[in-house]
Formats: sequence, structure tokens, C-alpha cells
Amino acid sequence: MSPPQPAEQRRELESIAGAIELSAHVLVRDPSQLGSQLLGRLLGHPEPGLARLRAAIVERPVLLPLLPGLDAPGGPSLGVLAPPRTAGGSATVVVPALTLAPDGRSAVVGYEDGQISAIMLDGGLPLWSRSYDPGVVCVAADPAGGTIVSGASDGTIRMLDLADGDDLGVVGRHDDSVLRVALSPTAHLMASCSQDMTVRMWDLAGRAEIGRLPGPGPIAFGPDGLLFAVADGELASWDARSLTRKASVAEGARHALALAVTPDARRVLTVEHEAGETADRPDRELNRVVLTVYDPSGREAAWRSTDVAPATGMYQFSWATLAVSPDGSLAVTGSLTGDVLVWELDGPGPAVHLSGHTTQALTTCVTPDAQRVLTAGRDGTVRQWDLSRRAGGRHVSRHPAGEVDGVAVTEGGHRAVTVASDGSAARWDLRPLTGGVPLPQATSPLWAVAVSSDGRRAVIGGSNGQISAWDLDTCEALYSWTMPGGHVQVVGCSADGSEVWGMTTDGTRARFDATTGALLEAPVALDGTPLFGLAASADGRRILSGSPAGEVFLDDLSGSNPRRSSVGRHDARVSRAAITPDGRLGLTGSANGEITLWDLDKLGPRFVARAHEGAVTALAFASAVPLAVTGGWDHAVVLWDLLGERRLATFTGEGRIIAVDLSADGSVCVAGEQTGRVHALLAGMTLLPGGMPRPEPAR
Repeated sequence: MSPPQPAEQRRELESIAGAIELSAHVLVRDPSQLGSQLLGRLLGHPEPGLARLRAAIVERPVLLPLLPGLDAPGGPSLGVLAPPRTAGGSATVVVPALTLAPDGRSAVVGYEDGQISAIMLDGGLPLWSRSYDPGVVCVAADPAGGTIVSGASDGTIRMLDLADGDDLGVVGRHDDSVLRVALSPTAHLMASCSQDMTVRMWDLAGRAEIGRLPGPGPIAFGPDGLLFAVADGELASWDARSLTRKASVAEGARHALALAVTPDARRVLTVEHEAGETADRPDRELNRVVLTVYDPSGREAAWRSTDVAPATGMYQFSWATLAVSPDGSLAVTGSLTGDVLVWELDGPGPAVHLSGHTTQALTTCVTPDAQRVLTAGRDGTVRQWDLSRRAGGRHVSRHPAGEVDGVAVTEGGHRAVTVASDGSAARWDLRPLTGGVPLPQATSPLWAVAVSSDGRRAVIGGSNGQISAWDLDTCEALYSWTMPGGHVQVVGCSADGSEVWGMTTDGTRARFDATTGALLEAPVALDGTPLFGLAASADGRRILSGSPAGEVFLDDLSGSNPRRSSVGRHDARVSRAAITPDGRLGLTGSANGEITLWDLDKLGPRFVARAHEGAVTALAFASAVPLAVTGGWDHAVVLWDLLGERRLATFTGEGRIIAVDLSADGSVCVAGEQTGRVHALLAGMTLLPGGMPRPEPAR
């Protein structure tokens, strides 16, 4: 092989540097993930030197990606500027407030728990941090560069020194939560709007209110210092000091949630959120982000552009974000699904999607050089994007559509099946590697999946009691049934896939023949309502569940009379549960990130560990070896040694991990994200006889 040429070496080094930059927020907390992060981001790169690097990654124990499930260098993502924080080890702290320093070199981030932090854009170095009791809702920077202004959930507006975060005192107060603050570029004035249904103008030098308008806003200043605001259902421009109306822009803007003005003042933009069905998909609830562009002079007609996405999860319809690039050519908004939308302002057209946030993007801003976008969201992260690469990006392994809510892996780890919230399902062949093959599933949301030992049959369960059996070789449905008692939360099948069973959220269980379609066991309900994290043994006769108060229960259906026993408790709500195929061991996770391994014969705990920052969202056992895997809100997949009662390896994805499963021998783990990404991970384990082979590059 000829030695690499300088240009080739430079490209390889740039790829490695880009991968490290994308993973910086992971590596600064856990350097042991360097190998798996590099592998996950460079699987799709063909350069020979990178292939040698992948082959040299031999850290053990480690979770090594088989599929390119992470963002690769060269795409629009520049990585996470601020990783998620948790409040009291449970819920992720939302980031509703974000602004740039005027020089574009640092950002000020406001958190819902009252913390305000300044962070350098290059390198993510924290500059300062302050905390206040009320939650921060919005922040804005003085164009002159010396101060920032924050608005809080209790209505307080205060000033801070941009250089060191020193508190400069309270400007004033609204009677309810502040929604937006904006600083005039031409005078020492500030506007604010609030849930108290007023827009107020403030003299910052005198710390005094100088006027108000009726209405909730939104608000924005034009480059000449005019205030644009929605008041009394009308979008108009106003003199900033006297609050006298200068001109009406639009009368039908009462539903606008965010407002921006282009730097040349020739366009005024608003954003609205809508939801509901469309003519072509009456069966699907949809989210819409509607961008409207107005000419304040009235010489050009307003135009609208709408982005439509399937509804998934919970959203804050009363909140939106909008920013305009310094040259006025682009608008950036946040979507309800977490995508960042980039719109060309030359005319109506589809938005470019930047996918990274796992839940609603709450605030955006564009750097002064128009090269980067910063976004923050309900998932607690602040992300950076390269606008020049917005049309690029590299392929990552994704489920065909929707968040991945269920995963099942065959005993030997050669095949997996994923199911999603939009009703879709996919087959993944892992040895050899192929992409996901969609199963022609067209029902409502799916949550449960299991596969036979040989990987040739699958059983899938979802909403409205739907359960179906599939031939995975032909990707054809065999039979489907409808169970009483609500949504199917747990499914199982025999080793050869000839018999399948399902259990609904109220504990109703039924068994079917997947070869003939016959009902083998009529639906039987538990004596007592199951709670959270329902899990069942391979025969469906031992059921593990938990309560909002943290108590863990075992239901035994093996006799003629179902019995319920208390196993123990967590300090927080039980979020997930798993049980070994023989029903003798159970694993539960809680909303505060704790996991407990239970001896279900003795009805007591074996060990307790802190597994995740934030809620545990997925659990699974390896049936033939003492290994387990967990997933969490912190985007992490963790492999556990149950005999040694210790964490073995961690892999961090791009979004919340919703579903995980392990092959019987613990050699392969498959994890599904809320983003729809699928991670197939090879467990490089010295615990296993003979060790594990190195992963082959994805093909």
C-alpha cells in the first residue's frame, strides 16, 4: 500500500478533528468513550487512514457501533454547546432562553430553574454562571455590548453585566411571567411582553416603565429603533418612546407567537403553530409551523410558507422562536418536533430541516457573520449548526419514520426488529450488516416487539389492542388480532415463533397460534391494575410493574388465582421494568436515574446503582449471561455486569434512548432513539469466552 499523500492525510485529520468536536460534550465527561464516539462518527468515511483507525480501537469493555448512527463530520451539526442538566437527578432542565453577545463569540443561556450561564462558542468554555429563584424565560443582549437583560417566570426583569455576570439590579416587574424582552439598537430602551397581556416599554437608565400597550406581543425592534408588536390583535409599528402607532402591518396576526424584522427593515416575519389533520392524511394528527412574511410598506403582498410534520410527543403550542440572518436572506425557526427549520426568504419554499433536538426547539439565534445558528430546546441542550452546510449532512441509520419505541434482538444478535410511534416497523440484518427493511405496517402507534430465537418470526403490539405476527424472511404479516383492555404494552413468542402472546396496559393477557391464527388462551386480566413499566417473563406468567410512588410489584399468574406481591421500592416514580425470561430476576428504573436488580423469588433487592442523569427510559437483560443494558434521558446506553454489580461500558447517542435490547449472549445491543436513530452496538467484552470479534465497517 502506498503511503498516504499530504492532502489525504489532511482530510483524514480534519475528519478526526470534526468527530472529536461533535463528541466534545460527551468526552469532557467520559473520556473512555473516545473510541466508540470516533467509530460511530467515522463509519461512513472511506479514507484508508480512518479505516486503520477504526481497526485500532480495541478498548475493552466497550460498546462499539456497527451502524453509523451518530452525526458525522462534514454535516450541518457542529455539536452540543451545552449538554442537558437535570434538576435533582430527575427531569431535564429546559432551556427557554438564549442570546448571543454582540461580538458573536459567546452565548448567554437561561435555564428554567433560574440559572444563567455564559459560554464561549469555540470550545464551549464556561465564562460565568449565576442562579436565581425564579425560572429564566428569556434573555437579550444590549447591542452596545455591555449588559444583558433577563425575564423570569415571576415577572421580574433584571440586568446583568455581560463580562462577568454581576447582578446590576431589577429593571421592573410584570404581573405575570415575562415572555420576551428586546433591546432597542438606537436608544437605551427595552420592550417586554408578558402573560399579563401587556407590552411594556422601559427606560433602562432610569429603571422606569415609560408606557404600555394592550396585548401579549410578540415584539421586535427594527434597525431604526421602531418597535414592532402585536397589540389588540394587530401587528403594527410604534414609536419606542411615545408608543404612538406609526403604521399598521397586518390585522390578522393575533395568533403570532414570534416576531422578527430583517436588518434592512423591508420585511417583518411572524411564526405560528397549528395542529390538525390534512385532506391527504385525515387519519394523522399533524403539526404545522407557519412562517408569514410581510412588507411593512404595503407595496408587496404578504406570503406564507408552511412546514408540516407528524405529531409526536408533547409540545408547548404557546411558544415559538424566530431569528433572521444578518443579511436578511434566511429565517430560522424551531419546530414542534425538535427540528430546526431554515427558510429562504426570496420566496415561498420548503424549509431545510436540521435534526438534532429530541423535543421542541424553543429559541434560536444567528451569529453576526451569518455562518452559525445556535438553538436551545426542551431537551435541555444548546446546539450549534453550520449554515453553509445546511443542505448537506451525512446518512445516519434511522428507523423509516417516527421515534423508536420498541426493539427486539435475536438470540445470536444477527437480526433485530424496531417499531415506532408512527405505526411503522423495520427489520435490521446485523450480520452481515444491511440497512433497515420496512415492514408494511400501517396501524397506529407501536410500542412492543419480540422475535423468535431463529429470527424468522416477530410479534408486534400497539395501540387499541392490536397485535400481529410476522414472517421476517418475507416481511409479510401472518395474522393479526385485537385484544380487549387497552394498548398492547408487552408481547412475547415461543422459541420457534409458533405461539405468540400479548399483554395490554390494564394487565389483560391472551395467547395465539401464529401458524393457524387460532386463539390458544382467552384474555385473562390481572387481579389488580398494573402501573408503570410493565414487563413479563417469557411465558407471560410473571409480571413486574411499578407505581408513581416508587413501589415495585410482582404478579404471579402461574396458578389458578393471580397473586400480587410487593418487591420493594424506589425513591421516585418507576419508569421502566425488565424481567429475565425465567422470571427469577427483575430490573427496574426510576425517574431519578436509579436502577435496582431484584430477586423475584426472595422478593428483595440484590443491588442498587445510579445509572443515568435523568429518567431511566429502557431496560433489557441478556438471557444467557449475567449482563443487562439500560437507556436514559441523558442519551446514554449503559452495559452492566450483574454479577460484579458494576457498570461495564457506556455509549452516548444523539438523543433520548427509548428502547434497548440485548442478544442472549450479550454480544450485540440495539438501541432506539426518540430521534428515530438506531444504534447497533457490539459489546467488546473480555467477560465472554474468547472475547468478541472487531466490528466490520458498515456497508
